[in-house]
Amino acid sequence: MEQLQPRDMPELIRNMRWTVHHRPAGVVERVYYGNDDDKMYFRIDSPRSGHELEQQKIEFWIYCSGAPALDGDGELELPLAKTAVGELGFEPAFVVRITPRSQGGAVSVLKVIEPETKAIAEESWDVDDPFAVAIPFKQLGKRAGDAFEMALIVSREGKDIEVVPPSGALGIRVPGQAPAVAVEDAKPLKVLVATAELAPFAKLGGVSDVAAALSKELRRLGHDVRVVLPRHRQVEIARYELRPVVSDLQVPLGTDLMPATIFCQSVVSTMTRAPSSQSDTRRSRLLDDEHLVGGELVGDPLRPARCCPRSSSSQT
Repeated sequence: MEQLQPRDMPELIRNMRWTVHHRPAGVVERVYYGNDDDKMYFRIDSPRSGHELEQQKIEFWIYCSGAPALDGDGELELPLAKTAVGELGFEPAFVVRITPRSQGGAVSVLKVIEPETKAIAEESWDVDDPFAVAIPFKQLGKRAGDAFEMALIVSREGKDIEVVPPSGALGIRVPGQAPAVAVEDAKPLKVLVATAELAPFAKLGGVSDVAAALSKELRRLGHDVRVVLPRHRQVEIARYELRPVVSDLQVPLGTDLMPATIFCQSVVSTMTRAPSSQSDTRRSRLLDDEHLVGGELVGDPLRPARCCPRSSSSQT
């Protein structure tokens, strides 16, 4: 199993996202994560050495979302209780277990079993540096185009003592386009996805990534997909090449009617379908009304979003 070498990290970090400084238990100071076409890279900055963590029986667990867990008998106990798993905001399918040692460490990929508190080991290998690891996407059941969420759990003697991030989740997407699925005699549907946030227009948490990934996957399956969301203040018309398709739309609000505008953007990418190639178009529609949705998503990325109304004098 190829592992991430510490010397590789400076180059990788340039393209990685990182979490906000978070140190409630003093074990994790910062987390870096990123990827190439085949692997996910995860680096943990800690003030404690591998020897100290081994002596304190501290381990790291990266919970990864995916298909719902199956029933079965898991021989390994996971650190999070069932109620705590529910607070992650996603259903874990795999868990990467990192065990620091005085010299190097061990990494295991575990398959989660219902009721999501136990798992079975699928792959294990040793690493020279337990604070910088590489995990192949295929070991996590991911393929090109898949998006998933993660959370880092720190345990001491098998019990969780720290969660990064403390709320929400880390998001990552496997590069590439998933192959089209051909279903004989299938009838395409017209699907409208309504969401409060959508990557890359407006993003504060995992909802924007899920909405984007879901619409792309439905389009890959051959459905006609539209996505609608509020045009928050940071969604600039010129930047995203939005064009108005409906003006002076009268939206009922109590006993009043509020005028609104619907903007549209077509996201076009090329995908191959058997037996021919065609254009994959996902249209995003944004509703703009300064009294209803003319606000911006603000706040700490690790805290719930709130919408701040836009004043009538503000312009985009």
